[in-house]
Amino acid sequence: MTWTHYIFGHNIETKAISISEASCYFSDDNLHKLLSSFMKVPLDDILAVIEKTGQLLSDQNKTYYQQCLKELPEILNYAPKMVETGLVMVPTLLCRDTMLERISHLGNHHLLDYPIYSGKRRMLRAI
Repeated sequence: MTWTHYIFGHNIETKAISISEASCYFSDDNLHKLLSSFMKVPLDDILAVIEKTGQLLSDQNKTYYQQCLKELPEILNYAPKMVETGLVMVPTLLCRDTMLERISHLGNHHLLDYPIYSGKRRMLRAI
C-alpha cells in the first residue's frame, strides 16, 4: 500500500519518504524560501481561507463533512455524536472574527503583515 504525503504543496506517492527527499524539502535553504513566500501572503487572505475551510468542513451536504463523520469516530476514538458536535463548532472557531479576537492582544493584526507605527515613535512588527 502506498501513501500520499503532502509536503509544502508537493504530493509524494510512497510508503516512506527517503532521507534524501526529506533533506531536500526540509533544508535550510528551502525552508527560508518557503518562509519568505509565506510572509508575503496578507493575513486577511489567510483568514479568508481558514474561514472558508471551516464553512466547507461543516456543510452537511459536502463530501468533507460526510468523510469526517465516517472516519473521525474511529480515528479519534470518539462517539459519532461527539464528532458531529465538534463539526458544528468548527465554523465558529475558524470564523474571521473569532480568529481576530484571538490575536487582538497584538493591538493591530496588520503588524503580522508589515511594520506598524505605534504612535510612540516606534515601529512594531510581529514575526
